[in-house]
Amino acid sequence: MSLHTGNKPITTNGILRMAAFNDWFFTLKDYDNVICGGHSLYFRSFFRAFLPQSVEAPCKAKKMVNGGCVALTLMRAKDATGEWVYMIDEKSVKVIYGGF
Repeated sequence: MSLHTGNKPITTNGILRMAAFNDWFFTLKDYDNVICGGHSLYFRSFFRAFLPQSVEAPCKAKKMVNGGCVALTLMRAKDATGEWVYMIDEKSVKVIYGGF
């Protein structure tokens, strides 16, 4: 909540905000695990953006149930231009509670 600044400005979009979250996530050096809460539509968009396009998975097609919980491993690497790119390890996605 410390980074919440009110309504979304019109100068941004979902993928930019997800990338900003990923940038922030990788600044957390003192934690082995991070628990994030949010809207099921956000998480479906997150899976669509960061799972490989070739992966067909329920998390890309359906939203999580209310109160659902999913574990995943978020990874990053530098591309040919030196920019960070983010991806979810498709083998790491595990439903903890509820599902899609």
